[in-house]
Amino acid sequence: DNPKMLLLISRFTIVVLVVVAVLVAINIPDKIFSRVLFAWMALGAAFGPVLFARLASVGVRPVRVLLSIVSGFLLTVGLSLLSNAPGDIAERLIPFTVATVVLMLFKIREA
Repeated sequence: DNPKMLLLISRFTIVVLVVVAVLVAINIPDKIFSRVLFAWMALGAAFGPVLFARLASVGVRPVRVLLSIVSGFLLTVGLSLLSNAPGDIAERLIPFTVATVVLMLFKIREA
């Protein structure tokens, strides 16, 4: 794998996620605290599992990182759009858990 290409893909992915997060945050009719809570949930679900894997020195392939980030972020966005879920504990734990499982599931299959 070309390191420069991987860096470019990583940066592009982050820019796309930031743009989507900003668009969702602007269009959700809530108070500022709810928007901040949503932003932290989305960031935590998207990047938390990858961060923990890197801190634990687990070998992480770029494809697994991308799938984990996207699944955690999109699940957070999807759950936040439900009428009765914003701020619920399930809305915080489910995306993080799914992103972690996606990250580790592909690790097991590659072994």
